[in-house]
Formats: sequence, structure tokens, C-alpha cells
Amino acid sequence: MTVIIKKQLTPEIYFAEPMITVPGEPQEVELTYAVLRIVSFDNNMVTAEYSVAMNGVASTETILRMFAYSGSGNPIDQAEDQLRAWLSELPGVVLEDGSVITPPAVDEAETTTVASDPAPAA
Repeated sequence: MTVIIKKQLTPEIYFAEPMITVPGEPQEVELTYAVLRIVSFDNNMVTAEYSVAMNGVASTETILRMFAYSGSGNPIDQAEDQLRAWLSELPGVVLEDGSVITPPAVDEAETTTVASDPAPAA
């Protein structure tokens, strides 16, 4: 079973010679998620493994997510339901009506500013 969403992502472009990464232009991509298997299950908690592909290109990594088992039914079906619920809340997801989920506001108290090194004394 697969779950397909569209998401607004901003790629990072890496230039090898100067070793610099710069942001690219935001673009809408299609992400396909699938439940691969149940990794662990103790009748209370389930850990499911998911695959992900972007625009048809499969990732070499998988996603592990843990959730509470309801106590009845197929845990793989519940893993897909949990995946849908998680994905529907992610910032940047494009909903069926075309609206995009916006990221939550950043609390200024939680941000960290890194000061650059002062200029060397002359």
C-alpha cells in the first residue's frame, strides 16, 4: 500500500570544488511512501518501516516510526493510517484543494544566533 503526497521543497545545491551549498528554488515534488514491514510489535507499540521515493526516484534510506497499536486489526493497515496522519501535518504538504500547510511560527526565544568571529586586530 502506498501513500502519495505533493510537497513544496527547497533543494540545496552543492558545488564540490568550492565546497559551497546554496539554496535552490522551491519546487513541488511528488513523494510516495509505502509500508515495507513491521520491525517490532509487542501488542502495545508497533515500529513500522517505510520506503520513500521522490518523483519516482527511490531513496536509499528508510523511515522508522513508532505508534501505539489499537489492540485489534492488522498492524500494517494501522501503520498506513499512522503514516497518513503524520504526513497530513507536515509543513509544505500540498493538500487536495491546492493549499500548502505552512510551518509553525518560530518562537524567537527558541532561536539561536551564532555570531561570526570578530575581525582580527590590525
